[in-house]
Amino acid sequence: MVIGGSLTGLSTAHHAARKGAHVVLVEKDKVGSGASGRNGSMCTQGITISPAEARKRYGQPRARELYDAFREAVDLVEELTVKEQIDCDFHRVGRLGVAFKPQHFESMRAKQRDLADNFGHDTTLLSKSDLRAELGSD
Repeated sequence: MVIGGSLTGLSTAHHAARKGAHVVLVEKDKVGSGASGRNGSMCTQGITISPAEARKRYGQPRARELYDAFREAVDLVEELTVKEQIDCDFHRVGRLGVAFKPQHFESMRAKQRDLADNFGHDTTLLSKSDLRAELGSD
């Protein structure tokens, strides 16, 4: 029995059923409405600490593994939606971080270089005018 039909519960039930388990999923509200379904970072690449901090805490090899795991997780979500024909309007649209001060922008530039050089992540750094073109707003 899986209690909770949000993203984590649904994934657990799905994978257990694929392995032959008889699964009963119990959800008190609408499926997909729980905590993991509302969490904005459930299907995004990267971790909540900077690449430099991850390297400092865990060393480069482990930090790279963590970043790669997030990338692979997004790939898996996309793969499951296609394979299982899940009508969930999945789209890869990227992730946007915004600098509020010039020093924030410079920090983002350093992070972008670090991600490219040490983690194999290709990111795009937008100027203020590029951001306006992207969002239609300052």
